[in-house]
Amino acid sequence: MFLLFERMFTFSDLITNAMKTLKLIGITLFVLVILIIGFAKMERIAPLSMVDKDDLNVGLFSNVVINGYDAVSYHTQNKALAGQDDIYSEWHGGKWLFSSPENKDLFDSHPEQYAPIFGGYCVYAITKGVTANTDPEIFEIIDGQLILFAAEDVHVEWMKDPSGNLEVCSSNWNE
Repeated sequence: MFLLFERMFTFSDLITNAMKTLKLIGITLFVLVILIIGFAKMERIAPLSMVDKDDLNVGLFSNVVINGYDAVSYHTQNKALAGQDDIYSEWHGGKWLFSSPENKDLFDSHPEQYAPIFGGYCVYAITKGVTANTDPEIFEIIDGQLILFAAEDVHVEWMKDPSGNLEVCSSNWNE
């Protein structure tokens, strides 16, 4: 028996307290892992090896592509325009929204021409071997291809060597 803080503790009391502490640590770790996985899922972060290259970057609870922005407007107006829920096409398992019926018609005639490369994931992330969601307001059109980014800082960094980074993206994406 141990005399601690003027109270008598038995060895079994110490074991019981240790088990409670371990249980609390286990629950805390479990909650942290769930939160981390949830965040990664929300931001669509995954190693490229776990991504089906035919999949599109769609919403967590929907199949809407480019967060609902009009893929054609990037090319025709050099602008990110939000699409309308009632003007859409289904292509490659994704729901593509458009700002006008004319843009929908253009997309329907040549979807490969207007769809973002690399499934619409952030190209900076792809250069690092992972996927990430994008901010549809941050984009480039390079050689007629729509390229999306997660944030302005990664956009600026990636654009320091766009041709070299495109090569790295293609290599990573096709591994």
